[in-house]
Amino acid sequence: NAVAHAFTTLPTGGFSPENRSLEAFAPATQWVTVVFMILAGMSFALLFRAFVRRRPRALLRDEEARLYLVILGVVSLLLTIELWREDVLRGEEAVRASVFQVVSMTTTTGYASIDFVGWPALALMILVGAMFVGGSAGSTGGSVKVVRHLMLGKAIRRELRQTVHPEAVMPLRLNGAVVDERTIRAITTFILLYVGLFAVGAAV
Repeated sequence: NAVAHAFTTLPTGGFSPENRSLEAFAPATQWVTVVFMILAGMSFALLFRAFVRRRPRALLRDEEARLYLVILGVVSLLLTIELWREDVLRGEEAVRASVFQVVSMTTTTGYASIDFVGWPALALMILVGAMFVGGSAGSTGGSVKVVRHLMLGKAIRRELRQTVHPEAVMPLRLNGAVVDERTIRAITTFILLYVGLFAVGAAV
């Protein structure tokens, strides 16, 4: 079990030899899995710099990594509050279930630590929203990827600023490097197509 889950946690594959996935294991095992799912959802190049080359500050300096961790924290907190409010779970179990499911959905690993099908509608909507975030660029996580959300947010902020200052030149930067405008257009197109295809598929 340890080998099987190790080989499907870091590649964010989510396959488990247990029918109940990670629900079959103790809370400590679930927390350990959460830690490695979070690491698996980060850029492998960034992890190499942080741990192999011993530059841990690289994690804090990377804009995508910071946003990735903030998203996981905020969404987990929202889900925990919703489970407490609806009296679905309480205490550590609520926190653990929320964090585990949010991390699993965000990184597209697909593990489950609890049967969440019967959760309130808002809780399920939060999990579906987390599914659209994805892991970092350079990770095995799927979906849209955090860096695309980051650049789309910067592009939207620039457009709002340029409505006030139409003559201003505002290049978009990622970790200090200027991002090409064609890349911004490609990111916007990708996200629109991704969400559009999901909506069409759901309707079908």
